[in-house]
Amino acid sequence: MIRVLHRWPGLAGLLLVTLLAVSGAALSVFPAIEQLASPQAAAGLSVGDLAARVQAEYPGVEQIRRAPSGRITAWWFQDGTPGAAVIDPATGQGVAPADASPAERWLVNLC
Repeated sequence: MIRVLHRWPGLAGLLLVTLLAVSGAALSVFPAIEQLASPQAAAGLSVGDLAARVQAEYPGVEQIRRAPSGRITAWWFQDGTPGAAVIDPATGQGVAPADASPAERWLVNLC
């Protein structure tokens, strides 16, 4: 009798731990993919030069942030509408949207 009562909560716990382990392993891959996909800044590029390039492309830029992976993201307002993009440091132009992929967003919300 006790074995039956112990089996079902144990199986439910096993499923929960397995789901969390698999989703955590999947989330650990996203920073490596981000580093490979993001354009990297040149070694001699100063912060002021990068800011000037981004400012020339997006006059309403409010924030420029560099992630540990090297990904540079800029946020701006243009005609009252917010925007964000991943920035190519060589040109200051946006190369990709700054939003996370739907799969990554779903996994983050799952945990």
